[in-house]
Amino acid sequence: MGLRPEQGLPVRTLVVTAGWSPLYEETAASLVARRLTLQGAGHRVQDDPRVTPALCEHWAD
Repeated sequence: MGLRPEQGLPVRTLVVTAGWSPLYEETAASLVARRLTLQGAGHRVQDDPRVTPALCEHWAD
């Protein structure tokens, strides 16, 4: 079935990637969402110290 961006997402979404995986980047691009790429964050992008401020900003909007 695959991703169908024309359906949209029911909530505002932030997709955070590290820019190292073409598959992750392609998936993120397919979503109707705000995107953030943290270059150099590696596979566990959620552990990067830049994530917390980005999430706080996203949730505050």
